[in-house]
Amino acid sequence: MKTVAVIHGLGRGRGSMRLLAERLRREGFAPVLPDYASTQLSVEEAERDVLSQIRAAVPEGDPLHLVGHSLGGVLALRLKVGALSGRARRVVQLGSPNGGSALASFANSVPVIGDVMGPATEQIGEADLGPLTLAPDRQKDLGIIAGRAGWLPYTRQFGLDTENDGKVTVESALSVPHGDALVLVVGHMILPLSSGASRQTIAFLRSGRFDRTPQ
Repeated sequence: MKTVAVIHGLGRGRGSMRLLAERLRREGFAPVLPDYASTQLSVEEAERDVLSQIRAAVPEGDPLHLVGHSLGGVLALRLKVGALSGRARRVVQLGSPNGGSALASFANSVPVIGDVMGPATEQIGEADLGPLTLAPDRQKDLGIIAGRAGWLPYTRQFGLDTENDGKVTVESALSVPHGDALVLVVGHMILPLSSGASRQTIAFLRSGRFDRTPQ
């Protein structure tokens, strides 16, 4: 049974990933749900926190996959690039702001919101997310699912003026080298709940490719 660390995003908790984790469990995976104080930590601090929880939950040397929503996907990729490069097999990101987010920049421009959302939001707004590029021979292990359910007449006022999921543009999500990618008509907060996104996550973890057969 393959272990999968399922990592939540900014302003969320592990409960937001429980449905996806249960779907993974039904398909024979063993999900682990790290939790971290996303609005209180920098990206680097959050990565260290998640890493310590994974190491505590998964026996040393056991391989695992990583799945992350939004900021959680950034953390998953950072771990695959760095501390877990020898253990992490495949990574699936759901709506991750690899190239930053104009919405985070807007939030940072409003002092009350910026203070509440914390240092990671500032880093996302500035696209200051650290090492996110896998070695060429490992790029095939990264699958990216982006959403495009954002309504442009609304999202443009927050700087999201190209296809987006309401918080992250497709361009930002796909801005790092990857092995396969899909764009689904799903909103940002719905991605970890979407049955389609879950099915595609499972397909990638099993085969290293998303499933494009007609449903």
